[in-house]
Amino acid sequence: MPEARRSGFTEKIYGGEESKAAAGKGPAHEWGLGAQASTLRIWDKSGRLAAGFSWASYVTDRWEDAGNDGLEKLTLVFVQRYAIVWGHHLLELVRGIDEGQLKSITELDSAGARALAAENLSVRDPQQQRAIVTRYEVGPDIEDLVAALKGDEKDEARNTRRAK
Repeated sequence: MPEARRSGFTEKIYGGEESKAAAGKGPAHEWGLGAQASTLRIWDKSGRLAAGFSWASYVTDRWEDAGNDGLEKLTLVFVQRYAIVWGHHLLELVRGIDEGQLKSITELDSAGARALAAENLSVRDPQQQRAIVTRYEVGPDIEDLVAALKGDEKDEARNTRRAK
């Protein structure tokens, strides 16, 4: 009986060597090769804290210059939350939003930012340079969202069944 052979596309999906190597790249990985992103995660420098957003609640964004040193600012507005990202070469993130493929943003520490800036120097086309996120802000905090869902802690007369 002849041995069954897989195509390159099938190898990527079902576990060829390339797919095993790709699985460990970054915190976001999805096996659906053409699938649109359904959520966005913004990871802090430590990789432990991640703010999550649903693209279903996305409203708009604004990409603008934020200083004389080439710093850029990307503001994302969702129905009940916002995220502001500062860094360099944020066009990569804007394109990911436009294409529906942006799944995660990772804040870099100073060493990571320097390394990526050095890597970007070897790329001639500015539109092909990788985004360097140096800072971000998310609001409102998740604690504020949970408090709003539970009800105001000061209003004990109305919510008498709350456990203390």
